[in-house]
Amino acid sequence: MPVTLLSQLPDLSHIRFTATRTRAACDPPSVSANGLGTLHIDEQCLVFFSPDTKHGFSIDYPSIVIHAVSRNTTTPSDAGNVADAHLYCQLDGPFPGCAASEESDDDDEQFAELKFFPEDKRQRKYRLYDLCLVPLGSAMLSTSSN
Repeated sequence: MPVTLLSQLPDLSHIRFTATRTRAACDPPSVSANGLGTLHIDEQCLVFFSPDTKHGFSIDYPSIVIHAVSRNTTTPSDAGNVADAHLYCQLDGPFPGCAASEESDDDDEQFAELKFFPEDKRQRKYRLYDLCLVPLGSAMLSTSSN
């Protein structure tokens, strides 16, 4: 699974969407995939990077098997607050450094779920919906044909 852990922001030449002050949460938990940073959607990949901690990750689109916008407003989020609209991604395998990936040898049953919660409510409500319909979908189609 092409997930790359980052110590600096890569060159993103074709950014389609950026959401600053975005909280990322990974299930199963991973230190590398939890925290506050900036979400970038490029034509080739999804990038989450925190300039404060100088840590982040990049995920190639073919590794994202499901993506959707959750509009759940009643379930508590990982941060203990009421969840608002967020981008949900399911990966085709475990996230590097997850406790579950180190404890189990059964790769067929492992996958990671990532959730991205932008602080800007306008981006959560409207932009994330657009994000699921256009940039990720068109990027996945263009990368799968290569």
